[in-house]
Amino acid sequence: MLSLKLPGPIVTHDWLMSNFDRVKIIDGSWHLPSENRNAKAEFEQKRIKGARFFDIDEVSDHSTDLPHMLPSVEQFSSYASQQGINEQDSIIIYDTKGLLSSARVWFTFRVFGIDNVAVLNGGLPIWLKYNLPTESGVLEPKTATKFSAKPKWYFVKSMKQMRENLLISKFQVIDARSTGRFNGSELELRPNLPSGHIPNSLSIPYNQLVSKSNSHQIPMLKDDKALLSLFHSQGVKIGNQCSIVATCGSGISACVLALSLELLGHKDWQVYDGSWTEWASNKDNPISKGDS
Repeated sequence: MLSLKLPGPIVTHDWLMSNFDRVKIIDGSWHLPSENRNAKAEFEQKRIKGARFFDIDEVSDHSTDLPHMLPSVEQFSSYASQQGINEQDSIIIYDTKGLLSSARVWFTFRVFGIDNVAVLNGGLPIWLKYNLPTESGVLEPKTATKFSAKPKWYFVKSMKQMRENLLISKFQVIDARSTGRFNGSELELRPNLPSGHIPNSLSIPYNQLVSKSNSHQIPMLKDDKALLSLFHSQGVKIGNQCSIVATCGSGISACVLALSLELLGHKDWQVYDGSWTEWASNKDNPISKGDS
């Protein structure tokens, strides 16, 4: 397969159909435990034809109690090798909700050195709406490759770096959780975890980045103009004026922020992998309430 340069971090269903045989497709679906859904089982019931599956919880760091932290270099390399992925491949990622966890998988691939990767806007719902090719059943093993990840850790922020930033304000922090969880008026999704936010961070709930106000009535990332207006309205310094770090509850929806920044041409972004679950679990970390 000849390498195909992708048009950007987002592709449409029309583009994917036109280039179907020149890319490798990954289902990056993931669901909250409270949803009682099994992403792998749903993948076997119906998926885009030829897709592979990326299990966000399985391909993660199991040495920590924090949910779905980034895997080790060895873990990711093993996954990519088993799925028949090469460094020169063009990768398209989708999910079953339209656009959410696919952004997390996009981020993971970027961290481990795969830059030619994009997300299908509208995911499986848009694919099904237009009756595009699907398949079902247990996935047959792929011909293995010898993938060797070349990690780019500058995409990732640690709790130590987040603490240091409280003193030096080197980068902006944007929180993708709901407004209520951010300002402390709503309970967190995880038991015994206080709500609130990292001091001096800004609030842009991820669902403000996606919209059903399109002809498809399917959750899709908003267009550049709407995204830029949203970021500017919240005081985000778009345009590589400074580093911007995305955070959320456990590192999933923060990646929708990162994907949006990439789409707008802001390359200096990072994700706080441990996010609120790690920050609020440490009693030494300060927690702010209210809208700022």
